[in-house]
Amino acid sequence: MEVIARTFKLLWHVKKGFEVRDMGNHCVLFVFMEESDIDKVLAGEPWSFDKNMVALKRVLRPAEVRGLNFDRVSFWIQVHDLPLGSLNMWIASDIVSLAGMVNPGSGDAEEFEGGNYMRVRVSIDITKPLSRGRKVEFENGEESWVCFKYERLPNLCYWCGCLTH
Repeated sequence: MEVIARTFKLLWHVKKGFEVRDMGNHCVLFVFMEESDIDKVLAGEPWSFDKNMVALKRVLRPAEVRGLNFDRVSFWIQVHDLPLGSLNMWIASDIVSLAGMVNPGSGDAEEFEGGNYMRVRVSIDITKPLSRGRKVEFENGEESWVCFKYERLPNLCYWCGCLTH
């Protein structure tokens, strides 16, 4: 637990600190002293420890840790191979919704126009296989394969709860 605490202390840079508690069965509870620190950590997902995914979930008191379901993690997904006229956030969000729930406000629609891909923040069910892309049909009837690339995609999972002290 000490190594986990040291690692995330360096990565998270939280204001008030946190405690780490071993809950058994690869489950760890992070107890934060400040609510805003939890928001900051969750907004920075995905996190990994020793190249393994750390699935985080906000926990409300009182909570039974054994009943918690650590099945979602937010990722930035790059949407590649969109036709030039379709490089906008609305279209990219609609296409990538196949992979998971698009996070509201995941990016300014104008911010990502241009370039050769779009980035969309998506909450993914990690119990299911990842989508590598999808076939799309555009208004002109043209069909194309659009490729998804997941940023900071780690290997396996640890399950962790986040709680305010």
